[in-house]
Amino acid sequence: MNYMVLFWVLFLEPAPKWNCKKDVVAGTNQRRWLVKNSDGHVRGPFSTDEVLSKISNTELTGDEQVALYPGTEWIPISQDPEFYDRLLELLEADRVTPATEPKKNESVLADADPTPQPVIEIPKPKNRVERVRYTKFGEAADTVRPQAKPRENVKNNEPPVSPQIIELARREAITKKLLSKNIRLAAVIGLAAIATIFMLMKSDNTGANGRIHLLTPRSGQPSIPAAQVKNLQTLAVQEFDQDNFSTYIQAEEHLVEVLEGDPKNSGAIALLCLNYLELWPYAQQDSQDYSAINRAVQGASAIDPASNDVTTCRTVDLIARGRYTEAKNLVESALDSFGGGAAQPSVAFYFLKAKLLDADRDPISAINYVQTAEQQWPQWLGLFTFEAELQAEAKNYQAAANRFHEILKTNPNHKVAQIGLGVLEVLDLNDPLDGKPLIERALESSERAPSEVNSSGYLALAELALRSGEKATALRFAQKAYVLNSLSARAKEIILQLGGEKTLKDTHVQDLQLVYEGDELAGEGDLNSAQAHYKEAFKENPKNGIAAMKAAVCLWQLSLSSEAIDWLNKAIHAEPKFIDAYTQLSDYFSQRYDYEAAGRVLNDALHVSPKSYKVMDGFALVELRRHDDKGAAEFAKKAVLLYPGDVTGFVILTRAELGLGQYPKAFESASHAIELDMNNREAQVAYARALGGARGSEAGINYLNQLVMTYPSISEYRLALGDMYMVDQNYPMAQKQYEQVIAMQDNSKKGQINLGKALEAQGKYEEAITAYFNAAELDPADAEPLFLAGMLYLAAHKPTDAQNEFQRVLKVNKDFPLVNYEIGRAALMLNAPEEALEQAKIEKEKNPNLADPYILAADAYTAMKQYSLCAGEYQMAVKLRPQGAEMYVKMARCYRLAGDLDAALSMINVAHDQESGNPEVWKEQGAIYDTRGDRQKAIEAYNQYIVLAPNAPDRDQVQARINQLSQ
Repeated sequence: MNYMVLFWVLFLEPAPKWNCKKDVVAGTNQRRWLVKNSDGHVRGPFSTDEVLSKISNTELTGDEQVALYPGTEWIPISQDPEFYDRLLELLEADRVTPATEPKKNESVLADADPTPQPVIEIPKPKNRVERVRYTKFGEAADTVRPQAKPRENVKNNEPPVSPQIIELARREAITKKLLSKNIRLAAVIGLAAIATIFMLMKSDNTGANGRIHLLTPRSGQPSIPAAQVKNLQTLAVQEFDQDNFSTYIQAEEHLVEVLEGDPKNSGAIALLCLNYLELWPYAQQDSQDYSAINRAVQGASAIDPASNDVTTCRTVDLIARGRYTEAKNLVESALDSFGGGAAQPSVAFYFLKAKLLDADRDPISAINYVQTAEQQWPQWLGLFTFEAELQAEAKNYQAAANRFHEILKTNPNHKVAQIGLGVLEVLDLNDPLDGKPLIERALESSERAPSEVNSSGYLALAELALRSGEKATALRFAQKAYVLNSLSARAKEIILQLGGEKTLKDTHVQDLQLVYEGDELAGEGDLNSAQAHYKEAFKENPKNGIAAMKAAVCLWQLSLSSEAIDWLNKAIHAEPKFIDAYTQLSDYFSQRYDYEAAGRVLNDALHVSPKSYKVMDGFALVELRRHDDKGAAEFAKKAVLLYPGDVTGFVILTRAELGLGQYPKAFESASHAIELDMNNREAQVAYARALGGARGSEAGINYLNQLVMTYPSISEYRLALGDMYMVDQNYPMAQKQYEQVIAMQDNSKKGQINLGKALEAQGKYEEAITAYFNAAELDPADAEPLFLAGMLYLAAHKPTDAQNEFQRVLKVNKDFPLVNYEIGRAALMLNAPEEALEQAKIEKEKNPNLADPYILAADAYTAMKQYSLCAGEYQMAVKLRPQGAEMYVKMARCYRLAGDLDAALSMINVAHDQESGNPEVWKEQGAIYDTRGDRQKAIEAYNQYIVLAPNAPDRDQVQARINQLSQ
């Protein structure tokens, strides 16, 4: 086996059976296509020009599939380059507007298309920072990928039994054998490594803080011959295997060059993602670097959204963002999907699983997984380095030292191994004579190591100086250790012991190190300490938008919503192109019902990045929250057209289609979501709901029950199951699910709120109030539980208590929807129509396009016997909500009491046309004819009322009136 064969075995899997670039050849318009819509109906054949024409006139929307006639190999129409470009042209031409007319204080949409950004030709840059460019990866290629060897001893997520380890001596033999076949290539690698180190020392390829930017492939580069691709990939793998910073840099350069010339190479994308993970400790870790990883995910997804390569990149993306739980679920699902069959997971998943176990402070289990990876990939020194570090964490010091010794035999310049071995010898193996010079040489070398590793080296030197009584030297080394890792309790202790509080305060830590440490604290659930680290990082570097955004996320989770919004604004000001900060801020505004502010933020983001699928997702989510399902669906469709691997977009589309009653479409969208990411909890919940809509609630309930049994510790599935029981009006079962969620997580606000709803539906008002108040205590910044408590008091005819709760809602969130309307309703119950009228006026100012405040004002005028004004308010209400007979009946009553019988009769006729079976229509009609003196028609109408409402509470009075009129 040579390095190229190893590359294919490790990273590639069977490719799609079609080539997305078939049409980018001469004679495209001579090809003919079959077109299949979402319902499975097939039309055609059409020429390419005919298909383009149908796209232009919106006969085709992008949801269809196409196949070259007379074949039947279907592909999404949006994944053919020529059709995709035409679809995007239409998308860019669309005005970003809502499905309905914007409402005051609710408009979230762009007023017009953003001004196109001019395209500027930039000459090829000379350094790393300028080298990074945004790009769109190409389409898939047809490749055949051999399966890796079957794994053993890893089933059902159990840590594998420790295998017979492949010693590094064997690795050296393999390497020598490979290099003997590629001697010229080896020489090139040596020269490249020397050149790389020289460039790192002499050039300005890094920022002022010594951090790098991750490289991304540039779009529009010429293709390169297959032989050159093969050579570059071989070089990249060999450089990657050496596990040095300098060789990872060189591997990145070669992988980027591969992808510029061969954008469809998904294996190269997967290896680039792993390379990004190894370079992450050295990266700026700003929006540009996050974007680099995200574009790699999109590139792999465009080739095959369900591939192992995509899963690898997604996992790296989640780890870089500190979302370890989601990353863990993704990797576990990938390992489980192979189920012990002949097929073998990518070795990358064992490595990533070990990484995540280490983050969970479980080094023993992590060792088992990394050893399995070592068996399959003995050339990569990074696996053995990681194992040595894990052995040291597990206090297996001799095993760790042995591993470091073996690594240094293979790569004597391996800085991490040098420092790791030296620290073990100084602190744990009592051999400072060998350990100290090893650490000193490593720290002085031009090679680089992660901050934590360097910190451990300086701390070991500080300990040695302390033992020798060299306090000044010990303090100096302890300060260096603390600067590189301020979470080091021992370094802090030495500084305090030798220099005091002032020296500690004067020892400044770099902002990126503080962010890294904040991520560790956030991963452990210490959000308060984490946000303090992020704030301090931003103080050190006011341009660090990532630090500001992470502080905001922690603050939001700590229920400090106003401060969280302030910090997101700081993030945007620090990095104006940081799209994630815009979408996060919009999300927070819309959660607070401030849709106008959410829209402004997204419009700003749209001008920064007009083709960002994340911005479209943001618009879709806001529309969904303001109950505009049609608008949400339109934006979600644009998002998934921009990026077919957008799981969030498909989830929002599913929810919108469910709201529109489009159950087959919702089921299709949900199916796309879980195909893209089986571990996405929102996608699974959306799928269950769509299944319930398409096949009945029992099917959805059964699916969620299976998820609950499979993943009993995931509260989202139990919450969704409870919600589905609520829809099915099985309130006791819903209550049971919510109680189980609270038992699992006593701080589950959603569990408490939903429990309150289930209890209220069963008439258990006291218990429901308790649940709502529990939720309010968990998150004092959320007004929803207080609002629900007020609504319960209204239902229980306790208007004074209701008003008290609604006033508390206003103190928490003045923009909470309909709270003034509900205060007015309570005022009417307390016979205070003037106050109700005032509250209706306030609600109109907040929501002038809602019918409810006009209805409240009409009811208030009715109570005040000002019937003409009452009728006028109902006239406004029916313009906003024209459907439903109830308002026309009430308006007719106001006109009748005001003496305008013709208008009253006109309104009751409209009500009759809408709901002739509504008994209130006949009762009011009888009253109008009665007032006019038309006895016969009044009797007929009153009689029809009694027929339709035989148990009406006023039946006796109506019957008495009939008797009087009959005399």
